[in-house]
Amino acid sequence: MAAKPRFDGEWVRLGDVLRVVHGKNQKDVKDEDGKYPIYGSGGQMGWANSFICPANTVIIGRKGNINKPIYVTEPFWNVDTAFGLVAKPGLLDARFLFHFCKYFDFEKLNTTCTIPSLTRKNVESIGMFLPPFRTQKELAAQFDVILEIIVLARNQLSSLDALVKSRFAEMFGNANDIEEKWALEALIDCVNSIESGRSPKCQAVARKGTEPGVLKLSALSSGVFLPGENKAMCVGEKIESSKEVVRGDILVARKNTPELVGACAIVREEVTNLMFPDIVFRMHPKEDVNGDYLSALLSSPSYSAKVKSLAHGSNRSMSNIPKSELAGIPIPVPPLHLQQEFAAFVARVDKSRFIVQQQIEKLQMLYDSLAQEYFS
Repeated sequence: MAAKPRFDGEWVRLGDVLRVVHGKNQKDVKDEDGKYPIYGSGGQMGWANSFICPANTVIIGRKGNINKPIYVTEPFWNVDTAFGLVAKPGLLDARFLFHFCKYFDFEKLNTTCTIPSLTRKNVESIGMFLPPFRTQKELAAQFDVILEIIVLARNQLSSLDALVKSRFAEMFGNANDIEEKWALEALIDCVNSIESGRSPKCQAVARKGTEPGVLKLSALSSGVFLPGENKAMCVGEKIESSKEVVRGDILVARKNTPELVGACAIVREEVTNLMFPDIVFRMHPKEDVNGDYLSALLSSPSYSAKVKSLAHGSNRSMSNIPKSELAGIPIPVPPLHLQQEFAAFVARVDKSRFIVQQQIEKLQMLYDSLAQEYFS
């Protein structure tokens, strides 16, 4: 066992202080008018007319996404790929359990070499140093405050993104008049090329440091490039230099769910050993088109809808945008000096983003250090 922390308590097995609730298939209870949310390991998936787990339950993945716990404050139905961890009243505080699960590396309990999986027995056998119930609540409150401040900082980032979108509409027009104000050119005439990436065999976990990796679609789904959203490449797979992400790339989701297909983000930072997958398009603008302008245009509500409308596919869960149709979409091209003026504004906003992002990283380091102290 690890050294005893600075507060009193005892070592326990999770199975002694909580109940592991298996999920079930939701097909018989799924109801758009239902009052209970349906949860998988990745979040809410719909609504049900019945529930399995009580309020204040922690969800962890049984298969797939096993290392991202979710705290649910209302009764819910969990699907068969997710466990519900129900704390025993008076013994284990539910929020304390949630923060423990955020700290604990469930990957080390993975029982397969392909899709990460957990068993009930493995979860119940996990050891935890358990302080008195009152202390648990006090410690959980400390963690909660840090997470709340992080949420506020992330809201600041969202406000900065909204500011950029507002400035774009002010300078170039809105959905109703942008195509009437400026000359139109086909997208393929605005970029040097539109190319797909490559998808080698990957692990289910993110790469460590600068190890070879491949971007996930979540790296661009928000409209902001997130290099940490990646998968580590399997041993023996090699980076293909022509498919490596570089600063200035404009990335567009070629294939995704109908809601997220066509998501666009520009790479504004230096990254190494990261490839983009074959379900993502990459573009580089020509000299008379600014990358920040083009990325903002493709991410704007009106043009995002145009790009989504190009998607085909009978599978409702996954849509695909043909390269030839994307290449022909008409692009308004304002004078380059106006595009560059907008890019300069984006750069100023990015400085504020950088400051806020640093605050988030410092808060996350504080959270991690406290978790290390209390849970190791």
